Amino acid sequence: MYAIESKKESKKKELSESDFQFEENMSFSKNIKLPENKTKNSLNSKNKELNNNVSELTLKQLNDFSQEKLKEMGAELLKINPNHLTVEKLDKGTTIYKLSKYKNFDLEKIKAAENAQDEWAGQYFALDSKLAEGYSADYIDEDTGNGKVYLHTFEVLNDIPIIKNTNKAHGHGGLSGENKASAIKDFLIENHGVINDNIIDENINHEKPLMPTLTENGFAFNGPHDIEENQGREIILGAKLLEGNLKPIKLEVLEYKGYKHNKTYEEKI
Repeated sequence: MYAIESKKESKKKELSESDFQFEENMSFSKNIKLPENKTKNSLNSKNKELNNNVSELTLKQLNDFSQEKLKEMGAELLKINPNHLTVEKLDKGTTIYKLSKYKNFDLEKIKAAENAQDEWAGQYFALDSKLAEGYSADYIDEDTGNGKVYLHTFEVLNDIPIIKNTNKAHGHGGLSGENKASAIKDFLIENHGVINDNIIDENINHEKPLMPTLTENGFAFNGPHDIEENQGREIILGAKLLEGNLKPIKLEVLEYKGYKHNKTYEEKI
């Protein structure tokens, strides 16, 4: 989970009902002095052991971490290793879903609303409609649990290059989005902006916000959404990648009463 906007936060940038936008992360003892080469080997061994232990953590173990433990291990949990990032394709013909409190998908308003300085700026989609529906509570009345939301279904019209992150700890809501972005940029900087021989941005640095930089270079992002047993994925597309790449194919209205799903019906697109 990279960026979720609560109801209170969304009120700060309220749009009209005709609008559509996203609502939205060691130190070692110095008591014993070893020869330099042995010291480096020892530190490398400990780092490797730590990274291996972190990568082997189960989703249940991550879920059970206290806030204190998350704070203590945050940097190690979020560290990106070479096997964590790959460049793939969001294939033409893929179906993706987006839940919103808005009925209309207005690309111009989306472009205008997107903050180019936000690390995780973009529109968020799910590959599973049930995962998208999970955002319903963010958009209905927080006191009564009543209201309706719109489930938009899209078909991907062209292959879109996409960076996939498989570090499962990045799905933890207790770790800040800023720190997750920083960990990814650390890896890119260390590797001169390259992932598996794919040039992402040779001039990447920490001053550049992550998603706007990826979008500018033509890449979407696929990251872990949560740390549940069957870890969900979320797709992030910057506004620049939406134009000409998505076709709306279905619009459903989901009605809720007392936070319970009451009924679903389709509307014309």
